[in-house]
Amino acid sequence: KKEESGQKTYLDKPNLLRSILDLFAAGTDTSSTTLMWFFLYMVNYPDCQEKLFQEINEVVGLERAPGLQDRDKLVYLTAVCFEIQRLVSILPLSIPRVVARDVNLGGYLIQEGTQILVNFDSVLHDKNVWGNDADMFRPERFIAADGSLSCPETWIPFSLGRRSCLGSRMAKMEIFFFVSHILQRFKILPSEPNVIPPLQGRFGIMHSPLPYAVRFVPRN
Repeated sequence: KKEESGQKTYLDKPNLLRSILDLFAAGTDTSSTTLMWFFLYMVNYPDCQEKLFQEINEVVGLERAPGLQDRDKLVYLTAVCFEIQRLVSILPLSIPRVVARDVNLGGYLIQEGTQILVNFDSVLHDKNVWGNDADMFRPERFIAADGSLSCPETWIPFSLGRRSCLGSRMAKMEIFFFVSHILQRFKILPSEPNVIPPLQGRFGIMHSPLPYAVRFVPRN
């Protein structure tokens, strides 16, 4: 309507198309990278993998596929996903933002027009927040004493606030479906016996694991 009336608008067809392409590109790469890290962690922590299978077996069983109705009951599975996303910091830094007006933050003046980045990696590994074992894999940190899921506000792999990831809900749902279905049907093993691929990655725009190979062995 604005275009038809001659008013200026940023929501024209070219920008809308670019936004849709951004959503597909950002959602595909980050979710697939999360899955690659997940499989790598499962090979490195076989006890965790077996515990996940037992939880799926108890909650869902083996006669049907896991569904969204099971998600809230698979607490340990969600906690493992959260812990892996915290540890690997797939997006170490936020998308650049420009300060709209002068802001005083922690005794510092951030002037209007300043470009800023949020260091997600620093927050997700801060020992003041996560404890002295912040660099260790411990999914139980996301499980409360009563057995319910507990996710603090400092868990920000999708950023936070009004500019947080638009696709975070879809990404969480995709990851849940993939890992729950795969773990229900397959055991993830090293490609060669006793040769465990290291938990190492390379930083770019995203933090991706180094190339590795694993086997997906059907469960009996």
